[in-house]
Amino acid sequence: MNYEKFIEIFDECSFKVIPIIKSKEDLKKINYKASLIEYVYRKKDSKNDILELDKTNLSIGTILTIDEAKFCINNGINIMFSPHFDKKLAQYCLDNNSILIPGVFTASEIMEAYNIGVKVMKFFPCHSQDNIEVLKQYSNIFDKLEIKFIATGGINYTNYKDILNIKNVIAVGSSQLLKF
Repeated sequence: MNYEKFIEIFDECSFKVIPIIKSKEDLKKINYKASLIEYVYRKKDSKNDILELDKTNLSIGTILTIDEAKFCINNGINIMFSPHFDKKLAQYCLDNNSILIPGVFTASEIMEAYNIGVKVMKFFPCHSQDNIEVLKQYSNIFDKLEIKFIATGGINYTNYKDILNIKNVIAVGSSQLLKF
């Protein structure tokens, strides 16, 4: 998969919320058809859960190492999220025809990720009005490079619509937005 195909997922869907789940049981809490679900790889038994989950619209989050990315790729998961930008991790995913959506917060991180080929980045955290204003500025500044953002960290029922209205934000991710 490449970034253009990934962006198409959200261009074609009407509901741009990625539910972030922490367990298989959380799947039962989602009451809408999600284009993509992010399962967070945070516990020792996460590998077992990942092996048992339907991979159709599954992505894995909190990828911190190349070994975790290898595990995902070897098990049919080619979309991953990271809370940070790690050049080696991003390059590994690119080299293995997979998408890593790295967490970024500064303009330098955005440009470093873009310069190796990352086209979609996770703006993290987006938990305050000040951070939302930063995201708005980044969307304007980086528009000519066609960089897209997925906002996560603090997304809730009161702010998600405003964030989705920001130019270049293609989706939001949240563990709070499981029911609509």
